[in-house]
Amino acid sequence: MSAFLIALGLAALFVAGSVFALQPSPRQRQLARLRQAAVLAGLRVRLRSGESAADYLLGWRSADLEGARATDFVAERDTGGGWSIVLRAGPAERRLGEALAGLPHEVTRVAGGADGLTARWPERGTASDVQAIARALAELREACGDGT
Repeated sequence: MSAFLIALGLAALFVAGSVFALQPSPRQRQLARLRQAAVLAGLRVRLRSGESAADYLLGWRSADLEGARATDFVAERDTGGGWSIVLRAGPAERRLGEALAGLPHEVTRVAGGADGLTARWPERGTASDVQAIARALAELREACGDGT
């Protein structure tokens, strides 16, 4: 009888352990909240294989496509916290600095290209950081669309 109870106890522990292993970790829950906030803000999240950062993408609207063709840039945060900008062309050049200033400090790269505008972010922060990224990218998208 005691061998049966031990076996039953071990089976119950095995089942309970399996159920608890399926529960998301606190980090996974945080990522889910951040990505949900991104979707609600109109952003798409692209996961980068082998990297700890994700690209938060704001796609072009049909009204922006004319300016989007001329928008091709990369801005990367340097070690001092400033931005180094490689801007090949585009109407957003004048407002790029303003948009970059509105980004969370953890954003390491902003780029404009055929898919839209992306911000590379390690997803360490809150939903308000996601909102700041969405605002900055929307400001850049507007600049590309109106040519100012």
